[in-house]
Amino acid sequence: MGHRALHAVPTGNGRYDCYRTRRDGLAAFAPSGGVPELREGDRPVAESRDAAGVLSVLAPGDEVLFVHGEGSYLVCRLAVPTLAGRPGPTGDRTAATATALVPVPDGRRARRLDADLRTAREVLGDAVDAGFVPRPMADSYVRAFLARHPDAREVVWVPPDPDAGPLP
Repeated sequence: MGHRALHAVPTGNGRYDCYRTRRDGLAAFAPSGGVPELREGDRPVAESRDAAGVLSVLAPGDEVLFVHGEGSYLVCRLAVPTLAGRPGPTGDRTAATATALVPVPDGRRARRLDADLRTAREVLGDAVDAGFVPRPMADSYVRAFLARHPDAREVVWVPPDPDAGPLP
């Protein structure tokens, strides 16, 4: 499995060391819904980061942000994936870096929110590709969909990084 979850471990004074695990982010939720422990040998990908610094470490493949001692956040990609968005060499769908974090108390809610959001994004991507809906309207609808979702009581909107460039 690829790197799918980012762990922010408090080191004091509002700083965090960041670790990335190779387990699937949503599968990492224990049946009881807690924050999984890091494995021996996991090495930090960033050290002594403030909260904004932790957000800057989020990678395109990260599904969950585990803030040890504070909670778990589902990483929600907001842009609608379209064939015309940023075509790669194979013409695969891609998505921009607009992101939101949603606190999730357990794996069941995280999986339901993730599935609902992915479905909405894919359907809207098809509608944009077919010319039925303009892309800005579809992107706005995804934000509204997330804000109204029953499992997204709180949403932390993370603006895209203008210097990040396109996703690989």
